[in-house]
Amino acid sequence: MSELARRFLNLLFTFGFYSKHYKIVYNGKIASTNEFYEARHWSVRAGLKVKWSKIFDVLLIQAKVKPLKEFSVFIFYSSRHDADNLSIMGKMLVDTMKGKYIENDINRFYKSTHTIHDSSLPKNTFEFHIIGK
Repeated sequence: MSELARRFLNLLFTFGFYSKHYKIVYNGKIASTNEFYEARHWSVRAGLKVKWSKIFDVLLIQAKVKPLKEFSVFIFYSSRHDADNLSIMGKMLVDTMKGKYIENDINRFYKSTHTIHDSSLPKNTFEFHIIGK
């Protein structure tokens, strides 16, 4: 499945749907959606959001991301998490991008998210592909 998704990603550029591609790689433990919502007190969730915003700020700068008019996010991962448990990481990435790299995360700008398990990646590796115009 991951090979098919990567081919699809390449086709989006081949046929001119998108012209910009930024790849962010994170290795290590992440916050799962379950972990985020198990935190009953808002301050714990706010602390996680601040922590990941700082991490994504650095990763976005390292990837030399430029402002986008519209975009999609592909997440390839190799970890014990279920695909739906990574939704919070995609959300925190996009929230970090708001106002800096994207105008907003409404449907007019944010077109899609795809989360794909890729067993060829090293364990606890997460690739965030931001594609857009």
